[in-house]
Amino acid sequence: MNELHRLRESWVPLGDPAAKRFNEQLRLELTDSHPLCTLTLCAAARSEASDDVLYRNLFNQEWVLVHLTWAQTANADYPKYRTFNTIEEFITYAEAHQLFNEE
Repeated sequence: MNELHRLRESWVPLGDPAAKRFNEQLRLELTDSHPLCTLTLCAAARSEASDDVLYRNLFNQEWVLVHLTWAQTANADYPKYRTFNTIEEFITYAEAHQLFNEE
């Protein structure tokens, strides 16, 4: 996960205890019909500015940006997500959508 050093301010790489917490939260939020429910995802980084978490798909190495809801009940329409083939694609998207703090 050395690619994470390229993330800008407001994004924090996650160590094991924190990643585990975000992995568990994602599982709580996914219904059986949600497109992410069959994927093996591991939390890699989180935004300090929002409820966005960047996950790594362990099967195909894609990146998945998930906006966690922190709701107590699952909803088939949430959480919202977007996939990226590379970290560069994510960074380009994040810059275009102002997901990084302004310097």
